Amino acid sequence: MSARAPTATTPAVTPAELTSPATSTSTISPRSPSPAFPTGQIGRSLPWDVIHVRDLVVRNRVGVDSWERSKPQPLRISVAAYTDIDAAGALDSLTSSIHYGTMTTLVTEYAERHAFKSMEALAVGLARMLIDTFGGPKGLRQVAITVEKPRALLHAACTGVHIVRTEADFAEPDGIAAASRADHQDRIYIRDLSLSAIIGVNPWEREEKQLVVLNLDLVPPTSISNADTVPRAYNYRLVANLVQDYVEKTSFKTIEALCHHVARHSLDRCGMHQLTIKIEKPSAIVFAKSSAVEVTRDLAWLNAIKAHERAASTTATFQRTRRSSLLVPPPTASNVAYIALGSNLGDRAAHIHRALDEMVSRCRAVIADTSFLYETEPMYVTDQPRFLNAACKIYTPLAPVELLDKLKEIEAEMGRTDTGRNGPRPIDLDILLYNQVEMKTEKLEIPHPRIQEREFVLRPLADIAANVEHPTQFRTVAKLLALLQHTQPQSEPMRRVLPLSRDVVWTWGRKTYIMGILNVTPDSFSDGGKYTTLDAALAQAQAMVAAGADILDIGGQSTRPGAQDVGEAEEIRRVVPVIQHLRAHLPPTVPISIDTFRAPVAAAALDAGANLVNDVTGGHGDAAMRALWAARHAPVCIMHMRGKPTTMTAMTGYAEVGGIVRGVAAELGARIDAALLAGVPRWNIIADPGIGFAKAGDQNFELLAHLKEVAAPRVPLLVGPSRKRFIGDAIGQPEAARRTWGTAAAVVACVAGGADIVRVHDVGEMRDVVRVADQVWRRPTVVGDADGKK
Repeated sequence: MSARAPTATTPAVTPAELTSPATSTSTISPRSPSPAFPTGQIGRSLPWDVIHVRDLVVRNRVGVDSWERSKPQPLRISVAAYTDIDAAGALDSLTSSIHYGTMTTLVTEYAERHAFKSMEALAVGLARMLIDTFGGPKGLRQVAITVEKPRALLHAACTGVHIVRTEADFAEPDGIAAASRADHQDRIYIRDLSLSAIIGVNPWEREEKQLVVLNLDLVPPTSISNADTVPRAYNYRLVANLVQDYVEKTSFKTIEALCHHVARHSLDRCGMHQLTIKIEKPSAIVFAKSSAVEVTRDLAWLNAIKAHERAASTTATFQRTRRSSLLVPPPTASNVAYIALGSNLGDRAAHIHRALDEMVSRCRAVIADTSFLYETEPMYVTDQPRFLNAACKIYTPLAPVELLDKLKEIEAEMGRTDTGRNGPRPIDLDILLYNQVEMKTEKLEIPHPRIQEREFVLRPLADIAANVEHPTQFRTVAKLLALLQHTQPQSEPMRRVLPLSRDVVWTWGRKTYIMGILNVTPDSFSDGGKYTTLDAALAQAQAMVAAGADILDIGGQSTRPGAQDVGEAEEIRRVVPVIQHLRAHLPPTVPISIDTFRAPVAAAALDAGANLVNDVTGGHGDAAMRALWAARHAPVCIMHMRGKPTTMTAMTGYAEVGGIVRGVAAELGARIDAALLAGVPRWNIIADPGIGFAKAGDQNFELLAHLKEVAAPRVPLLVGPSRKRFIGDAIGQPEAARRTWGTAAAVVACVAGGADIVRVHDVGEMRDVVRVADQVWRRPTVVGDADGKK
């Protein structure tokens, strides 16, 4: 299709400002009288006349609907044809004008006979078709196309695209000559996105979420081309998900602040050029439909704010996403890739940890995030051992093929041989996604061609990339997972696991595990001095294992309120011989935890045979602790505590952080984030709200009542209420050893609240409590299994 240049007698057309993409109405400016006929002979001082077709409903298979179904969907198309109707008006004849009936027929036929991946490509195609048909001598000077999809999003009235084109815009084959125009009017928009948020200054508005309605217009830096792809920054699904996730977690007093921060967050996370956001508050004024604030912001505005903050050395006040320092790739590794990791031979967890280390060294990668770990049945070839599966997000300087070559080198170095397609292997590394690249060669296909059919790939990928859109499926990873679960439901869900050793893998969600407390201290609040000899410690350990303990927690430094610090050397002297003695006499399937906040003690305990580090300070007690967790690939329990044992009783005020539940959740979350940033894989982290540590009386009961709000679903939860003072105060029992029944009630509350591990002194009694509570709240597949396996 060749482009038509304007005739010499026809002045160049300046696009009229369209006040609303949805209605395509033009702004009319005054003009001096001029002859109405003939046209083309007399210069015009007025905007062109407009012939409108509004909200024409057609059926077209464009993308997917709000239920993630790929099927014909209703589209609303509006056309504004800019022309001169003076001749038709003077002669009262449509032969001298553009017949809107003909235009409607052509638009319907074109829209329903062509398939597109995007509304953008359909809009550009319609504009080209109309200009080719009605341009030149037929009088069409400019056309505005609006394509709306009313069933695109569950929480929005519609999404759409609006473009304006002239003949000159199609001078180039791809139809993007308008890219050089400074006044181009292309935009992608979302209408009436209904969300819930805490917004307002009145006391009742601070307690309950209310409806807010968002309208967004996304303006790309250049005109939309006819390429049937949409840049990530202007993908309405991703933008809507990002905005929804952000808004519903906010708590602002004014709409102005909400507009400001949503604009900033969107520009920062998506990288779009410019957006206009209008936020309405329907409940604001009794006798008005709504109050609203509308702002337009762009990247220049965002960069100016960031520059000002850097210059002033201030901390940004907007809400940051976890691990924000790694949201933007480092300059030395600017490509984003998602890698699947799997192993079903040998020490599976060790292979996966080593593969991560090898990616850092061989691929010059920065490990930005890791998923949880899952144990799965083999797929395709089923006669082989079960797999451990995970996914990671990396930043790398390598191109896709170079990255693939390095991953194959890692596999070969770690002993992978040709066992046939989908056969057993010590390590399997696959590139799932790479930036938003689409490529297919004999050697490599990106995205990975079977992502959408493999739950063992999608589920870990969703842990770290839920809102990342698959470049060819036009669905986010989370939506692909939901669709797979709907079309191929499993009899039992995939579960997260924690490998404590080569032969011990805990499966989260099937049962509540029991951690038996073994203090080898002279001054612990409940059992101090009882197990300080090797024989006494071994006898107690054997008794707890026989009673049902899943893991033993060895402590050599008392953390009771007011306890004195014994020092690193004394703590090592107490715990290391005991761990060595237990490891020599207990079955290798009995895991051992070291209860310490010192990195040298943890290192010595791991060397002696410990499997897990239980740190009551959550990494705050020793600056070297987090690096040790990462380097040793050690599972870790991160506990919430303020201050030290000698000072924590004076640090129980949480009013300034929104109360005990919000305060503990935020502070514990920060410590989890710090561990992730230090390189600790997500699957190795357990959280503990720290019952009794820097909490006073009823604060402990409030935490027990709201455990699900503290850490779940981010990481598994350990709770240690055993024999604590708040239980004694509640039942009137000052003697710690006689608080068994009170502890039992607290343990039931822990199981009901979703705790995965309970840390207790009275193992036998609490085993029975946990078994019954699990039957109520967990419905375990197998009751009483020691290692979580079937």
